Amino acid sequence: MSTLPCDRFLRYAELTECLHSLVRDHPRLVSIESIGKSHEGRDIWVLTVTNAASGPAHDDHWYDVQTKFDLAKAYQEMGDKEGAREILTEVIKEGDAQQQAEAKALMDGDVRKYGSKTVVAIFDEYYRYFQPFEGLDFLKAMADRNRFIRAWTTFMADYPLVLTPFLPAPIFTWNRDEQGAEGVREVLGSALYSYAMNFMGLPAAFVPANENDAQPVGVQIVGRRFREDMILDAAEAVERSVGVMAERLWRR
Repeated sequence: MSTLPCDRFLRYAELTECLHSLVRDHPRLVSIESIGKSHEGRDIWVLTVTNAASGPAHDDHWYDVQTKFDLAKAYQEMGDKEGAREILTEVIKEGDAQQQAEAKALMDGDVRKYGSKTVVAIFDEYYRYFQPFEGLDFLKAMADRNRFIRAWTTFMADYPLVLTPFLPAPIFTWNRDEQGAEGVREVLGSALYSYAMNFMGLPAAFVPANENDAQPVGVQIVGRRFREDMILDAAEAVERSVGVMAERLWRR
């Protein structure tokens, strides 16, 4: 039975058989997988409908990254090269191999045309450090991402805002990314708490909360999807409590 009845509610067993029959009848267009178990221990089925011959189906994360890439191109067309570079940097961190390659190609010309020797060296090391996942490694990474998202979604049902560090260590020194390959890796690879949230598509804000050796010490506020308003309200509350850190540091 590959025709889904629409005149009545289906029992679980009947619906399961109907979904699997769609896969049997259209193996090149339909696939099925279980994304977890219900409270009663039954599989939660998800169908993917796509033409497998033209490539794998894209998930929400791919579309999120693609939206950023399209936005970066719009920034470039408007002449905002700095804004475009900032967004393209996120695409290179978060996208699949094709998205990363396209972002590098879009950004590389401006970097080499307008960047100093130091900036070009930083980006060359950056590209070497953030190698894209491919093949089975990419599939495993996406499976891990789905698992992390489910865990965080469940957790944030009870805790709508989460406060985390921004860096797992004191902030790096001024111009650290100019100090060779090790400096680039420390600067661009140390923000684990930050790009972990980017990886899962969770909105977050960064706000300086203190200082150490004349360097700002920031915290990250993570919220539920589409609740940026709560995150910004929380960041504003932190700033009201501790003051504007930039003003304190400039007075030094």
